Amino acid sequence: RSATAAAPPPGPLGSAGLEATFESAPIGMALVSREGCILKVNRALSMLLGYTAPELLASTLQTLTNAADLGVELGYVEQVLAGRIRSYRIEKRFVAADGRDVWVSLSSSAVGDQAEPDLLLWQMEDLTGWKRTEEDLMHRALHDPLTDLPNRSLLMDRLSQALARSGRRQSSVAVLFIDLDHFKIINDELGHDVGDQLLVTIAGRLLGVTRAQDTVARFAGDEFVMLCEDVEGEQAARAIGERVVRAVSTPLTVKHGEALTTASVGIAMAAGTHDRPEVLVEHADRAMYRAKSLGGSRYEVFSPERAVPAARLGGIAIELRRAVVEGELRLLYQPRVALDTGKIVGVEALLRWEHPQRGVLLPADFIPAAERTGLIVELGRWVLAEAIEQAVRWGDGPPITVSVNVSTQELAQGDFASEVADALAASGLPASSLRLEIAESAVLNTARLAPTWKALDSLGVRLHVDAFGSTSTSLRHLKGLPVDTITIDPSFVAGLGTDSPDSAIVEAVVHMADALHLQSMGEGVETEEQAALLRSMGCTLGQGYYFARPLTPQAVEELIGKGAA
Repeated sequence: RSATAAAPPPGPLGSAGLEATFESAPIGMALVSREGCILKVNRALSMLLGYTAPELLASTLQTLTNAADLGVELGYVEQVLAGRIRSYRIEKRFVAADGRDVWVSLSSSAVGDQAEPDLLLWQMEDLTGWKRTEEDLMHRALHDPLTDLPNRSLLMDRLSQALARSGRRQSSVAVLFIDLDHFKIINDELGHDVGDQLLVTIAGRLLGVTRAQDTVARFAGDEFVMLCEDVEGEQAARAIGERVVRAVSTPLTVKHGEALTTASVGIAMAAGTHDRPEVLVEHADRAMYRAKSLGGSRYEVFSPERAVPAARLGGIAIELRRAVVEGELRLLYQPRVALDTGKIVGVEALLRWEHPQRGVLLPADFIPAAERTGLIVELGRWVLAEAIEQAVRWGDGPPITVSVNVSTQELAQGDFASEVADALAASGLPASSLRLEIAESAVLNTARLAPTWKALDSLGVRLHVDAFGSTSTSLRHLKGLPVDTITIDPSFVAGLGTDSPDSAIVEAVVHMADALHLQSMGEGVETEEQAALLRSMGCTLGQGYYFARPLTPQAVEELIGKGAA
């Protein structure tokens, strides 16, 4: 072929007028042979695709078309050449000289004999800018503007497709519902800029612990959802949950110093097409609330037996308000034992709800509703007052401390320390007899809670840091706090005496506590072997079913009276 195409092919372009019109047209134009060879092009097409005229004339329909669009166009070309249609219009991508895709609206018409056309006439308008705008709008519609993660709509679409694939492959899908503990407090105290920075950083960390084929979505506010396909069973999902908990708990440097949070993670597994996307997410959400009710900074796998339907949380909160008024709440007390002497040195107050229809409910059954509705503050106030009054009633026996669990929401109340002071003053209980049990995540926010720590220290009230070692807390956060005991998470105690690294972790925490002149306490002690190992490591205190189950106030008094203290 002549690169200059000086002699026009036969057909409609045989006249000089049409040649001029073809060449000067503002849109890209070309004549294409039945085989797809480019026979003639105009200047506009060369400019659109970035090729010279000779380069285009050495090309074919097949080499210029994006491979993903080629099949569709060849189908239309076949129909034109067979005489079944005279023209077609499609949107397609050409491959430009610099390798980028150029979107065009292509109108292709038969030239010549109607039954067997000799040529195709291409006329095309550039759609690249419009397509880029369309793609940008689509991306914005399906992605979170702050983190650029997929949003709820895109997640649910991908989850639906994943479940369909799972049914065909007989593979498992895991959904992890991730809620940042105490994020609202961080947002309110440090400002929305810091809160946004934290969300962006957490999004990056979540992407860092997933595979390329997984989806991490921002579901709403401080909630993220992770979709993992082809997961090899529940243990693999648990491993992902553990990675998420640890990744989130790493401190973040911000303009005010450090912002720290932890994550409550719920895991739901699916292994068939009968699982609906919305149900799977709801199950993960319910498991997340169980993790949060157990103190946060942990994961829980959904179990129908233990889960409370989300729709019932509001109803539970209403019932709980009534329970406070009608005296349905009770405190049990689980002894804490000095490992070197075996004597009771303290008790932990544990809340129970004696529901008139459902029987005795544990905190995991109602604390999520209390936290979601803000009732946790009122509930905590009742527990504190009741535990202090009970400690006073035990006043004639050997001195023991009473530990009360305090949520971060309570601590964040500006008047919390004043309420503790008032309760102590009204009862006459010495501050040295009260211990406040705080989550490790509260220690991570020392700057924000500094006035509360200082006020409690002035009162003489000491803190127990619960489940120490479950997050990557820096030791410097313990400095300056009125802490006298750190408790070792039951999950680590359970691994004592096995080949797991739990023994090394427990021993490291005990030595660290000793170096800081703090007591250490192993929680969840269930066997004599665990108690002995803790004692041999130098652990100070123990608590768990091996020593005693949660007891009524009368049973504690009898136990003390028998000389166990």
